[in-house]
Amino acid sequence: MSTVETGEKRGNQPAVLRAVILFVIASLFPGCSTLEAIRIVNGGTAFSTTAEPTDVPFSLHGHLILIKASVNDDPREMVFMVDTGALTVINKTIADTMAFTQDVALTGKDSSGHTKETRLVEIESLKIGNKEVKKCAASIFDLGLIERAMGIRVDGIIGSNVLRFFNVTIDYKHKNISLSQNKQSPEEGRHRIRFKQDMTVGFAPVVEAKIEDKYTVPAIIDTGYDGYFAAIPSPLLKKLQRPGRLVKGAGMGGAFGIASGGELQRLKSFALGTDLRVANVPVEATKMDKALLGKQFLDKFVVTINYLTNELTLSPYEENPRFRSNIFSIGLRVMYDEENRAKGIGIEQDSPAEKQGLKLGDEVVQVNGKPVRSYTVPELRELLVLDDKAYVFE
Repeated sequence: MSTVETGEKRGNQPAVLRAVILFVIASLFPGCSTLEAIRIVNGGTAFSTTAEPTDVPFSLHGHLILIKASVNDDPREMVFMVDTGALTVINKTIADTMAFTQDVALTGKDSSGHTKETRLVEIESLKIGNKEVKKCAASIFDLGLIERAMGIRVDGIIGSNVLRFFNVTIDYKHKNISLSQNKQSPEEGRHRIRFKQDMTVGFAPVVEAKIEDKYTVPAIIDTGYDGYFAAIPSPLLKKLQRPGRLVKGAGMGGAFGIASGGELQRLKSFALGTDLRVANVPVEATKMDKALLGKQFLDKFVVTINYLTNELTLSPYEENPRFRSNIFSIGLRVMYDEENRAKGIGIEQDSPAEKQGLKLGDEVVQVNGKPVRSYTVPELRELLVLDDKAYVFE
């Protein structure tokens, strides 16, 4: 049993696993299944009972945007995560109770670099409010890792292969998503940035980012990512030629597993488009070949992803949005295992956790005298980012 008391300010992440659902089609099985998989992924037709936009309220669980949707007219009320950096997914526990006419095996890869054989199916109907997409693709796999990490039920993921039929506005402040088939972007948008849709990540929107005025990198607008300000490809961080902070054990989390080790770094500047520039931001390394921009960046704006015209519009809630340049943390990354035990899976170099002797595999049983099982991972995160506090871990 280990005890740590700290209120130390550090430029790194709270002690939690960052669950990321970036799903990449890594390779398709040869033969006819390849052509069939491509056909399914490219498929889909949008329908609507009205020309008016659909406003869908959502709840935020940590970084997860959760909405209600239905699949194949199933009467069950299902909870879906909205993830612009992913292909649509149906949780295996739900899929096993449903029948699909098209079913193809493929290999997927998540943001931690892990690969896994999954099933690709064709959904007859996916309904969100009064909007519907018919004959669209979905991958089938077990979302148990995400459910354990976040302490919630997730029946599936609505990815960009479904969202691409709409002009989508995400209002984090008022917790509302608007789906429209109107091609016009909002006139009041302050930052307008062109993007491309990448089929290998489920038609995710990919913008061009500039790192420290030197390097250009494609960046995925990914509502399923919530780590630091951004995740940056490891080879690009190495080009900066300055030491970062290493992570022992587990690094970046993904849908299929957790990366081994990691690196934390600070960027002098990060820029999008012609007029959006942010200075002095913490980032982490990713094994992906693209950067990831998630909630820590996006929730400062009303975000309009106009898939119909390939234009991203960012309308800030404040005149000069403020981004975190430091985060309070003890440097311990925690994951609930299948027995609901909170285990230390990652320790950041030179952090209070490392200095106090915490080791990989240690079980955290209490936080400030309260059983750790009474917290979800997002609750632990909120607890640990409060300023000027000391926390006791046992």
